[in-house]
Amino acid sequence: MPNRYKFVFDENSNSYSFITSNKIQYKVAFYISENVRLLSRDYLNTTYEIVFEKLTDRKCKFDELVYYTIQHILISFFKNNQNSIIYVCLDNDKLEVARTKLFQNWYNKYEGKKNLIKIDNEIELVGDSGDYKSKKIYTTLIFHKRNSDADKLQNFFENLQSNIDNFYDKNES
Repeated sequence: MPNRYKFVFDENSNSYSFITSNKIQYKVAFYISENVRLLSRDYLNTTYEIVFEKLTDRKCKFDELVYYTIQHILISFFKNNQNSIIYVCLDNDKLEVARTKLFQNWYNKYEGKKNLIKIDNEIELVGDSGDYKSKKIYTTLIFHKRNSDADKLQNFFENLQSNIDNFYDKNES
């Protein structure tokens, strides 16, 4: 594997952090997905939402070692075949399409992908008033091919839109 940055794992926050040669700090965090718990009939307790954060508030140029560092973190994460991740591109800064493409490019280069299943899903959240307008959310589920919950994960994710719609219908009445 090519060079990467050294990272530190924080057990309390279930996150990794590292600092680049340009003094840019990043955090990669894995949070148990409360959304899966709310929307799934099956208890999938090893499904995590993955969050990538640039903690340093200044622009930086492309740094390939960031990719290799995150790749190494993901390889470690997927050593547990039961782990799965959901990546959600939020639209809070209008860069969700660019982040989705970047994540796809990273995945295409990822050397561990031969053991993984990746499913993309675009979710439409419908809003009609005030600050809440309709929006599209880009999501990705990745899990190990040997995950014993593979069928449940795939079914849950492929039906995510209807699960969300049903959840909101139940809570509005």
